[in-house]
Amino acid sequence: MLWARATLVDAPAEKLEALHAFTEKILPGRWGKDARQPNEKELKATSILKLPLAEISAKVRSGPVLDDEEDYALPVWAGIVPLHLQSEAPFAMKRCDPAIPTPAYAAKYKR
Repeated sequence: MLWARATLVDAPAEKLEALHAFTEKILPGRWGKDARQPNEKELKATSILKLPLAEISAKVRSGPVLDDEEDYALPVWAGIVPLHLQSEAPFAMKRCDPAIPTPAYAAKYKR
């Protein structure tokens, strides 16, 4: 659960800082090596929200569902639907120069 009020980031320098931090979190090394920096038009078209995390909570569990004993007698299904997020092998865009090798951050992305 999250209780906070988001605010719009308007300052271009602050937007760039947020985009840089986000990019480096997802693909470390990409921002400074071979990512084109956003131009003024792109920055204006991009919205970034700042969300102060003063108080958050999460309910986390592992293992099977544990219902109350009397709930097992109910005529309803109970169970788990497992979800997985998995990256696949990277591939270059068709119009990209095929002589440019796949960078390490993409080739070794969390697979």
